[in-house]
Amino acid sequence: MTWKFKYIMNGMAIQDETLKEDGRHSGSIRQFNADSLRWYVHYYSSASAPSTLTSWSGTRNKAGDIILYSPQKAPNGTEGFYKITFYDINQEGFQWSGEWVSTDESFSYPTWKIHCTRSKPAGTSDREQIESLTKAFSKAYLSGDYETLTNTYAPDAKIFPNNSPIIEGGDAIRRQWATPQGAEVLDHRVAPISITILGDYAYDYGYYQGTSKNADGEVSEWKGKYVIIWKKINGQWKIYLDIWNRVP
Repeated sequence: MTWKFKYIMNGMAIQDETLKEDGRHSGSIRQFNADSLRWYVHYYSSASAPSTLTSWSGTRNKAGDIILYSPQKAPNGTEGFYKITFYDINQEGFQWSGEWVSTDESFSYPTWKIHCTRSKPAGTSDREQIESLTKAFSKAYLSGDYETLTNTYAPDAKIFPNNSPIIEGGDAIRRQWATPQGAEVLDHRVAPISITILGDYAYDYGYYQGTSKNADGEVSEWKGKYVIIWKKINGQWKIYLDIWNRVP
């Protein structure tokens, strides 16, 4: 999915456009009211053409998150809101989640979560993009963000863990990387030795290392070697084949 932004109304508002892989388009117009210090967002989509656009309003909280609300009843008629939260906002991107909440927010029903990253500026080399994705992979693994980690792989990706059959498919790959309950990954680093670009394919190899703690509190260090085959899909590098095994 590609998400584009531009200023409109002489810089007083922002219009965004979402281009999805299934061919659907959507977008919104975002206006900030300096008097109320609130954002007002009007959403539209190619899926339907309603006579009145859905709208949200909200502001930034003390933690720096931007939270928007739109009145919406639950399927059973309970009054509440659809709540959108932008959080972990930084120069590299942000997290974006949606949920239905009751009027007092004592009940929440999450519906989606999206990790947004800033596109690389023109001129950024394929090698730099792969290096950046490798670092983002380790960051997602450390934080337990398995959704972002899984999205690093191509839809037809296959992984080849040590002493294991070939694993393919997003759900199976997510399960393979998920840390067992009570365990924690304390450190994870990847050190590519070489990255080679071959058109819309690339490969790199090198070493990885890390530290983890099991449910009993025992800490262990580990390292290994790897080979990754990358594939460029719609201008974005994705892991196609991922092979690794431990070394003493």
